Amino acid sequence: MNELSVQEAALAWAQGKKVEAMGPHQDAWGLITPIGGGKSLWTSEVFTRTDKVFTFRLATEPPSKRYRPWTPEEVPLNAWFKGENGIGFKLAYADLWKVDVSPTVANGSGSHLSLNYILKVWKHSTDNGKTWLPCGVEVEA
Repeated sequence: MNELSVQEAALAWAQGKKVEAMGPHQDAWGLITPIGGGKSLWTSEVFTRTDKVFTFRLATEPPSKRYRPWTPEEVPLNAWFKGENGIGFKLAYADLWKVDVSPTVANGSGSHLSLNYILKVWKHSTDNGKTWLPCGVEVEA
């Protein structure tokens, strides 16, 4: 993790990023209280302290969500699908075409889309468009 100067750390903190500090003679990093509050080891006064020298870094972020393509059996039927352009379709059935090569589903207009492709480009809704989720199964990152 790269260390930041006090100016870089203060700017990152002011921009809403999570910043950690370590005081002299300590061996552990502690979060600086974010704007708006929260639990932390340090307050924003660490940026102006002159009696101690602090070391700063950006806090490590938890791993982001990762998805794997659905298996053909997991494709939700009667769900709405939409691509990047917002144009979508309702999937009435899953056509398990070329399952041994790259599983695909039919989109109702005669086109077949690979499960890998729809994970990257499409979103789906099982509640008639109220919520849109990735086309896959969440797995640990």
